[in-house]
Amino acid sequence: MDALGGNMTSLAEDLERTDQFLNGARFFSTYASAQEVVSDLFQPSGTDYIIHVLGDEQREKYLSDFENGDFEYAAVINEDLTPWEFWVERANWFFYRELYRSWHPVYFNEYEIYWERNEGEEAHVLTEACSVSVEDISDTVKKVVVQAGPSVNGTADVRVDYEVRKNERKSAGLLFQRMLKVENTGTVYSGESKYESNFLRDAGAEFVPVRVVNGYGEITLTSEPAAGTCLALNEVSCEEIYPVLFDYVQVSAMESGGSEAVLHLSDNEKNRTILRSARGIRIQARECQISKIQTDQEKLYVTVTINGADINPDENMQNIYQVVR
Repeated sequence: MDALGGNMTSLAEDLERTDQFLNGARFFSTYASAQEVVSDLFQPSGTDYIIHVLGDEQREKYLSDFENGDFEYAAVINEDLTPWEFWVERANWFFYRELYRSWHPVYFNEYEIYWERNEGEEAHVLTEACSVSVEDISDTVKKVVVQAGPSVNGTADVRVDYEVRKNERKSAGLLFQRMLKVENTGTVYSGESKYESNFLRDAGAEFVPVRVVNGYGEITLTSEPAAGTCLALNEVSCEEIYPVLFDYVQVSAMESGGSEAVLHLSDNEKNRTILRSARGIRIQARECQISKIQTDQEKLYVTVTINGADINPDENMQNIYQVVR
C-alpha cells in the first residue's frame, strides 16, 4: 500500500477497492481510518471518532459539520464487523437520527458502510400512526412499547421527557451522580445485550432509538443507582420511524448471466426479515423480481429475474441494493 508506506496483511483489497469506489470523493466518517490516509483527507469535523464528541456544544458543532459539509458520502462502522456499532448508534443517536432520515446506504466493505444523501422525493421516513405506551414496572423501572402495523420494520425516534430523582431513603442523600439506563429489550441483532444499552444524564428530554420489527419494539428505562433513586416519566412520544436499515441489503457477491442473477447475502435474522416482505431488488435502476431464496446456513442465495441486458456487477461498484415491496 503505497499510500501507507508499507505492506498490509489484511484489508488492503478493501482499502484499494473503496478508493476506486470513492474516485476522489470526500466523505465524513464516524470512525476515521486508513481510508482517510489513502484518500489524503481529514475527517471534516476535526474529530476522528464520534465517541469523542462530548457535551451539547460539541454535538451541535459535529452535527452542523455533518449537515452542511461539502462531501459526497458518510461512512459508519459495518455492524457485521463488530457489534460495537450497535452501541455507537445508541450512544450517538443525535447523529444517526439525521443519517437515517436524510441518507441511504450504497456501498460496504469489511470495515465501513458508505451512505449518500437522498435526492428529490427519495425518503425513508414513516409518519404513519403508531402507538407508544408505558408499562410501570416499579419506581425505578419503566418499559416503553412502540407498536405499528405488522409490516413496519425500522427505528422509531422516541422522545422521552424524564427525571431521575432521589428517593426518600436516607442513603439517597449521599448520591453524587444519578443517571438513566436505556436498554433495547425487544429484538436484539447484536448478539450481546451489553451493546444494546446506554446511559443518559439524570434529567432531560432526549430522543432515543427503538428498533421496531414486524410492528413491535420496546426499551426498558431504569433509574440508577436503583437503591437511591426513582424514575419519573413526564412524556413519551414518537412521530417518525426510519425504515432505511430494512430497505436495503448488502450483497457480497453477484453471479449474473442470461435472464437471472444470484445475489449472495449473509444469512442472519435481519436479512430474513427484510426478504420476507420483499418482492424484488432494485439493481442499477432495474426492478428485478425475486424468484427463489436458498441458504447453506451461512449465506442466503437470492435469485432474481433480470429484465433486459445482463447486469455488470462492477458497473458502478455499488453493492448495497434497495428492496422492492
